[in-house]
Amino acid sequence: MNIEIAQDNAVGRLYLILKQLKNEYTSPPLKVMAKLFDVDISDIAAILYNYAELFSLAKAIKDDINSIPNINHDRYISPIDTVILGLSKININASRGLEQFNTDVSSNVMVRLEYCAELLSRERKERVFNKAELTKLQQDIEDLIKEIDEMDKSCIDNEIKAFLISNLEQVRVAIINYKLWGSKGIKEILENSVGSIILHANSFEEVKDQKAGRKVLAFLTGLGSIVAPLKETKELVDSIAKLFLDK
Repeated sequence: MNIEIAQDNAVGRLYLILKQLKNEYTSPPLKVMAKLFDVDISDIAAILYNYAELFSLAKAIKDDINSIPNINHDRYISPIDTVILGLSKININASRGLEQFNTDVSSNVMVRLEYCAELLSRERKERVFNKAELTKLQQDIEDLIKEIDEMDKSCIDNEIKAFLISNLEQVRVAIINYKLWGSKGIKEILENSVGSIILHANSFEEVKDQKAGRKVLAFLTGLGSIVAPLKETKELVDSIAKLFLDK
């Protein structure tokens, strides 16, 4: 089955990553993964982190499949287990350390993943961002962080400043990790950030009228409506809007 795999689900994203690994299976794994995850080849920690995240992604996919009723779960989970085994065979330091992975994650396994991606696209479809949108989101966050960081200490407490920047940084990292976790990863971090701000509502009395504070609200609200127009997310966004806009 030679089709375009939808990137609106976790299997579609994993499939694309596996395809890129297979396409360069004769090259050193460190070089291939550095290119794949857009990190410097000398940053071994970042490469290993992303490599480990592939196993976490595969586990999350299995959980998603198991949550779908009235399907043959083993049929869809079996190729994911094969992928996990194949990934474990990568010899990260060997010059041709992807060869066993390429053998294990065969063309037949890739075809089975196509059917799995079709299932999740239908049952667990996510919002897709293009490269330009992701770049703009990252730039918006960087601009917000800069503006908050430059606010005078007479206008905002250093602890609140650090808190806001920390939450924005978490969203920024989720955007950077979009290739792995997609908009679902952004949604989860967004909900955590908004929930955290709500829990610290009393600390924001002094920044409710600050321009930067309102910009954070506008950014989180806008991103929330784009990524996950779900009831739970809307309730969180409505709560933070009330926090800043009441009075």
